[in-house]
Amino acid sequence: MVERILQYALGAPGLLFLILGYFSKHRRWSFWAAAICALSAAAAAHYSVFWVLATMTLGAVWALVCAMPVMDFGWRLKTGFVVGIGLGAFLCVWPTLESTSDGKIRCPQYVKDNVPMRIVAGLDLRGGLRLVYTVDVEEAIKDKRDRYFDEMRQQLATAFSLHAGDKPATREELASLDEKVKLEKPRDKVSLINMTFTDPNDDGKINEAFLKRFQGEMAVQRPQKGAFNFKMRPEVESRFREGAVNQAKDTIN
Repeated sequence: MVERILQYALGAPGLLFLILGYFSKHRRWSFWAAAICALSAAAAAHYSVFWVLATMTLGAVWALVCAMPVMDFGWRLKTGFVVGIGLGAFLCVWPTLESTSDGKIRCPQYVKDNVPMRIVAGLDLRGGLRLVYTVDVEEAIKDKRDRYFDEMRQQLATAFSLHAGDKPATREELASLDEKVKLEKPRDKVSLINMTFTDPNDDGKINEAFLKRFQGEMAVQRPQKGAFNFKMRPEVESRFREGAVNQAKDTIN
């Protein structure tokens, strides 16, 4: 039904442009170009070739602008081209405009059926963007606890005379240390280090010098002879949590 209407709506003006071109000597070629485009568009409507129909119709608009008795021909040529391109661009986004305007801009069903592409509205068109960043503060505390853990093993290896010097203890030396004292860092308690001596009498290795190194940031509990629990102090945990959050903010900024 729509194609039939377009055949007559474009065919009749096409014939009229032929007649106008015959009687208008100065604008003959512009009218005849418009006639050819309009009649071609009518034929495309008959055979249901939408994009040929659209292109020829825009070509007819361009030719009609060139036929206007205003301005120089060069300016009419440029203006007609801009008008044609603008109408073509509107045709391509017309179905999208209806969806993005909540129906305020209506688009005929015929156009929507023949213009399948749609512009996907970005986040800026859909109300902006909201990002939520989470900071794994537990991981920051865990990293600090792990450094304490390694340092404790280093000092205990020295205390048991298994290691000497400032270089890190070797794997063999740490394996020998594991036979004398067991250090654990629980996964579910990231601020805790458990220490248990194989021989409870060896707990004297935890002397004042050892405690002085760690008691500034860790509280020490002694549940039984030969066992120690080192737990990071609450204020130290809070400081590391705040530091991790601030570092994340600086990184995002």
